[in-house]
Amino acid sequence: MKDPVSGPSPAKRWLSAIMVLLLVLVLTIWYVAPPSKPKQEQQARPAPRSTEWAPEPAGPAVPVNLPKTPMTNVPDQKR
Repeated sequence: MKDPVSGPSPAKRWLSAIMVLLLVLVLTIWYVAPPSKPKQEQQARPAPRSTEWAPEPAGPAVPVNLPKTPMTNVPDQKR
């Protein structure tokens, strides 16, 4: 008489063992040699200057007239 609570058949055990081994093999390969991003090629020529910046003015500077007053210290105000 066969035991009603017997384990899985030998074919299922072999299949599950092979699946586990394949999973371990794939994870090991992925960990050792992960997929890498494609390398970016270096530019042969440097990029041209950006046009969003204004050029430095070459003419005379804008005149600035500062007042000629001496600096005085203001005492602390107590309330």
